[in-house]
Amino acid sequence: MKSVSVIIPNFNGRQHLGACLNSIQQQQYRSHEVILFDNGSQDQSISFVQQKFPSVRTISAATNLGFAGAINRAAHSATGEWLAFLNNDMKAAPGWIEAAMAHADRHPCIASRILNWSGDKVDFDGGSLQYLGFADQVGVGESSRRDSAAAPILFPCGGAMFIRKDLFLESGGFDEDYFAVYEDVDLGWRLWIEGSDILFEPASTAYHRGHVTLDSRPEEKKRYLMHRNALFTIIKNYDEDAFRKIVPLAFFQAIRRAVRFAGIDKTAFYFWEEPPPPQDAAAWWMWKDAINHLVALDDVIERWPQLMAKRQAIQQRRKRADSEFTALFRDPFRRIFKDYDYEACEAEWVRALGIPELFPQNIPFAFTEAFDKEQKLEIERLRRELALLKSRLQGSAAATAKPGRMRRLAKRLTPGR
Repeated sequence: MKSVSVIIPNFNGRQHLGACLNSIQQQQYRSHEVILFDNGSQDQSISFVQQKFPSVRTISAATNLGFAGAINRAAHSATGEWLAFLNNDMKAAPGWIEAAMAHADRHPCIASRILNWSGDKVDFDGGSLQYLGFADQVGVGESSRRDSAAAPILFPCGGAMFIRKDLFLESGGFDEDYFAVYEDVDLGWRLWIEGSDILFEPASTAYHRGHVTLDSRPEEKKRYLMHRNALFTIIKNYDEDAFRKIVPLAFFQAIRRAVRFAGIDKTAFYFWEEPPPPQDAAAWWMWKDAINHLVALDDVIERWPQLMAKRQAIQQRRKRADSEFTALFRDPFRRIFKDYDYEACEAEWVRALGIPELFPQNIPFAFTEAFDKEQKLEIERLRRELALLKSRLQGSAAATAKPGRMRRLAKRLTPGR
């Protein structure tokens, strides 16, 4: 029987720890220790665990090291041959460990299936990766009765997974520069590069309350980590051919998304135009989301030397070409921003750079008849909206107050501009 160390990272999660730790105590697989790593909580989490679950080993950090830092520190002190990671807002089914360890002799990393708290909806049935580094969880919100079979996947969900301790430490563990978000994607990709594999085992099931720690922070903070860490991941892990084609395009597209999310009327910067000042104060949230892209890019530029050093170390350990497992990306051309002008321009770059050849199992959506059909429908909708605005504003004082809105609508009727 393999020894397993269950590691639970915690930050102000006292209200969730009872259910989480009780579920570990009820495991059918008994050869394990439990470690709670606390990221500087202020809610008496440690004293609660020490009083209610004295067999749990607790480790405390003075400050919040993030998910990656907490797991790495706990992993070094773990005594088990295998490490099991479980978020503090999850509970494990009684056979969670046993189902995973049934594969321990053949697979060095096992990903669990994750359902919602009541068990009727899916939270993680495998993962997919968009070619610019944006990950997604397969099956989210679908019925838990959907087909779910054991199969290789590109990356596990760090909230409920198993990995051999020696492999985790040799691979460098989670990249602590991520803090949180996509560190599991990065780890999974690195494992495949280095010659290991990852098995998704739906019989190893955990139940999730739903991103309790992340949701305690403002939306722009989470989205910043997503944008930045997606760039980190593709910069470090793509092989040389894909790196040269995709990373520059990722920079270009981040800038284009920033401009569009900000709702910027670019004519405001043109010497030959005289647009009115912006009137839409309600677009503040869009502005913050736009700036996220730029802040993420700036962080990547600042850390470029360190990223290149990490990239070099990963590529030196490479035993597989990306082409051997790109099928596990599942949906590399998934739409991340529904804007037909943005997507049409991206498609031109994707085609010119030969990026579809890197993912021969998939066709970019912008190359399909469905894209052309949706684009035409969107144009017709915008035309109707423009005509309605004209009819409402014609002859009124407001007609001179918001010409920028009408100009932007009219410009969007010309695809590819």
